[in-house]
Amino acid sequence: MVTLRVLLPGLLIGASGGSHGCGPAQKTHDAGVNDTPDGAPLDFTADREAETSCPVTAPSSRFAAWPLPDPTIRVGPTAQDYDTSSTGVAVDRVTNLVWQRNLDAETYSSSEAGTHCACLDLDGRSGWRLPTRMELISIVDFTRRSPAIDPGVFPGTPDQWFWTSSPVADKPGFVWYIYFETGFSKFIDGESRYRVRCVREADAGSDAKEPPSEHYRVADGNVFDTRTGLTWQQTLDPTMRPWADATATCAALTFAGGGWRLPNMKELQSLVDEARADPALDPTAFPDTPPDSFWTSTRVAGTTDSAWRVSFSQGYAYDENVMYAYRARCVR
Repeated sequence: MVTLRVLLPGLLIGASGGSHGCGPAQKTHDAGVNDTPDGAPLDFTADREAETSCPVTAPSSRFAAWPLPDPTIRVGPTAQDYDTSSTGVAVDRVTNLVWQRNLDAETYSSSEAGTHCACLDLDGRSGWRLPTRMELISIVDFTRRSPAIDPGVFPGTPDQWFWTSSPVADKPGFVWYIYFETGFSKFIDGESRYRVRCVREADAGSDAKEPPSEHYRVADGNVFDTRTGLTWQQTLDPTMRPWADATATCAALTFAGGGWRLPNMKELQSLVDEARADPALDPTAFPDTPPDSFWTSTRVAGTTDSAWRVSFSQGYAYDENVMYAYRARCVR
């Protein structure tokens, strides 16, 4: 038997647990149900065209200033930590971002995804939007796969592709997405149809602060990121190495007192400058960086022979066999 859920004016009854309030009657359907009782395909085109446009909210600059949640640690200021006491939402205590927990079963183009979030009314809150590339990366749990996210916090998350709001610097019409089967980031034409998880800033009065006006502070070959609190090696070793050798090289680096290591997958992706390409990072803070792939310290969950790399041609992250040779930029 086919089950339909009908949207009365201003109210969507569905998996998201919230009201869209975006216009006249619409229909949605359970995941996997794609036909009507008489066998004719469901057509949502008219519903979407009738949807009233909602103003799309831009991310606040103060939420660019946060450390990176680390699923590998249990105690400390960057330990992955969520408050799920409010209905339908999860508050990330590390980033102060508020996330939609339960998902709409629909897929959307990039522009439709932005409108979908802008129209969302969830847990008595408005002001929802599509997350940026780095915001969506922040909830990846790279210790898991299928899906690469905490299932207790985000139940029922499919190992599928999810839109971000971030455009690609050198590819007009292309937008970044995160694939939650393993957690990799890449980009595709915005007309593709992907899943959506909406986000919003925490309410006024939260502990989030405006970031310093200066993103990077460079001194004596060290690059301090004022937003993440990480210090990076500025000058690169030109040698390309397999993953184990890259890990050991950073650990053995004595420059500026030592204490260096290979960055994890979130940390290295935080260097990506989405407004640039070839290379996709700040050329003043990191001069002479080639548009090559760089190793991270993070193994791909469920494998023994793969680790994550970040390509600085455009900034995407992908898994690779640990025997391949890539560059390394150390952090501490």
